[in-house]
Amino acid sequence: MFLRATATRRFTEDLASKIHSKLTEFKVSPFGLLQLRVSDCSPKIVPLDSDKYPDGDRVVVSHCAGCRVEQHQVDFTPVKGYDAKILSMSCTNGEHAEYCGCSVQVPDKIALDISAIGDADVKLKDLQPSHCNISAEYSRVHLHKIKTQNANIFANNGSVEITGYLTGNLNIKTGVSGFVRADRLQGSTINIDTFEGPISCKAIYADKVQLSSRQGNISASNLQGNVKVWTTDGNVEIGNLEGDMDLSMGRGSLNASVSDTKRLKIYSLEGNVLLGLNDSIRASLKFDSPHHIVTENLDVELSSSKDESQGELSHKSHGKLNAAGSDAPQIEVTAKKGTIKLRGTSWLSSLNLTMKEPQSIA
Repeated sequence: MFLRATATRRFTEDLASKIHSKLTEFKVSPFGLLQLRVSDCSPKIVPLDSDKYPDGDRVVVSHCAGCRVEQHQVDFTPVKGYDAKILSMSCTNGEHAEYCGCSVQVPDKIALDISAIGDADVKLKDLQPSHCNISAEYSRVHLHKIKTQNANIFANNGSVEITGYLTGNLNIKTGVSGFVRADRLQGSTINIDTFEGPISCKAIYADKVQLSSRQGNISASNLQGNVKVWTTDGNVEIGNLEGDMDLSMGRGSLNASVSDTKRLKIYSLEGNVLLGLNDSIRASLKFDSPHHIVTENLDVELSSSKDESQGELSHKSHGKLNAAGSDAPQIEVTAKKGTIKLRGTSWLSSLNLTMKEPQSIA
């Protein structure tokens, strides 16, 4: 077994701000690129103080005594066509202090390339970088109200947390047991992948969405776009889907509500499928399961047949939902060993509203 030892301990932000007593400045292009390499030092990236630096051409590092701040030669060749000026710098725990951290003020639009190794949590707050790349070894990556064109975030043994919102074309990945938790994600293309950790999002709005996990559960309260979902062992829960979806599961189960769709294709190897369909949806239906299809509060016309040609009993069904025509959207569900249940939902119920319990007055 591999054991990792570190002398660094995370402090509260209030205490950390008091320890950040040294100041280091670098002149930069406001629309350039900042390469930041940190080792056992937790950086917090925030907007530059516009009152103190009205030209917006500085990177200002406030750091503790044990943090060593250095400027370096550029350690990679920029992508073709990217001719912005580059500042490459590092913040390291040079004295192996119990706590090591830094606050980095940057121009609001500067591109960011951040790499963290060791015990180093990475935080970004209230920024609009043109591009954002973050790679973390053991760190937790926390982003708050970030708007960018493209973001690539990888936490190998850590997790990714997004509060407020993150907008842009997004690629988010964690390894081992790291999770992804987000309030709101929005962009043209959004890809999220984990190994063991769960994916939990309150809202995702995109043209194309891909959510995948080997063993983690996947949940989204509101999901909009052309969606692909894949998991081997995890369960999938979707509070409200507006869009098309291809979903493949191994041993997990699905619980999803759909308010609008033109195509649903769901495959489950061992788990059960519970699908809530808005009462306005008209669709052609195709089901395959060893169990009888169960419907509730739906206008469904189904014809079924038994198939034992493969050595296992299969109930194959096809039909219509709400008297759909020949050109209606398609809903296809296969549960090789599990059950399939459909229930009708209303537009109001798809909003996931709950009544608060009245409070008694003493």
